Amino acid sequence: MASIESESMCPVYSLNALTDFLSKYYWLFGSFLLIFGTFLTFFGRKLFIFTVFLVGAMLTVFAVMILFYSTFLKSTTASWVAWLILSLSIVAGLGVGFLCTKVLRFAGALVCGFGGFMLGVTINEMWLYIYNSQVIFWCVSIGLAVLIFALAFLWFN
Repeated sequence: MASIESESMCPVYSLNALTDFLSKYYWLFGSFLLIFGTFLTFFGRKLFIFTVFLVGAMLTVFAVMILFYSTFLKSTTASWVAWLILSLSIVAGLGVGFLCTKVLRFAGALVCGFGGFMLGVTINEMWLYIYNSQVIFWCVSIGLAVLIFALAFLWFN
């Protein structure tokens, strides 16, 4: 169960429906992400424009899915609605991915910034969790994302 609650224990948002949807089709999404990750591992640098397109598209798909599931959709939402939103987010992701190929410096820095955010999450999961502070989590994660984004933007070439 993935939900965030305010100090008065009122739910702010919940990702239970998204978690249920991803859990139901774990084999499909897991296979896709393994193939995608393997592809990026071996060909990411040689096919940089295509890599930026794919990463921009995937980040858009995940952002749209999280946005819809954290605000509009509930756990009782019909399965066809989830597939419709996934399909529409893929179309939006393809558009954003195309735009990312037109502004490579910014898009490359954005990909690096996402990597910095994930590095911050990893650091928090490794040892900063002992402080049990959301402030530390967000400061480290966003701080590393901004720092690595700026460095990548400056040293793009």
